[in-house]
Amino acid sequence: MRRTLSVLFLALFVLTSCKNKLFDYRNKFIGNYNFVYTRTWDNTSLPGGTAGDTTIYYMGEVIPLDDNQLAIAWYDGTVQNVVVAKDGILTVCDAQVGNVNDEMLNMSYENDLCGLATAGEQMITLTGAKQ
Repeated sequence: MRRTLSVLFLALFVLTSCKNKLFDYRNKFIGNYNFVYTRTWDNTSLPGGTAGDTTIYYMGEVIPLDDNQLAIAWYDGTVQNVVVAKDGILTVCDAQVGNVNDEMLNMSYENDLCGLATAGEQMITLTGAKQ
């Protein structure tokens, strides 16, 4: 009986003390990715405005946060927090911005998504292939 209780206690300890919860649906989304970040802009409606695009290739990590959130490593060393549903739909500021599965992550949104727009129009796109 004592041995059974010890085994049950040990199993309970292992299941509850893991950094990544064993039954967390986000586990299939976390890991290292090869990312392609693209920003296109068009400020030509402003005096002296320009249009163009920037593409940056980098490696980064996706990690779980509290509740149903993920932190996606950004090209500049910061992170982008997103809410992820069980089906892999990504949202930011209550707007659907992309999806993720066990192989790929895709996001695309305009610069005024959260009401923090900069001058002109900008589109941010992030594609990641899981390593």
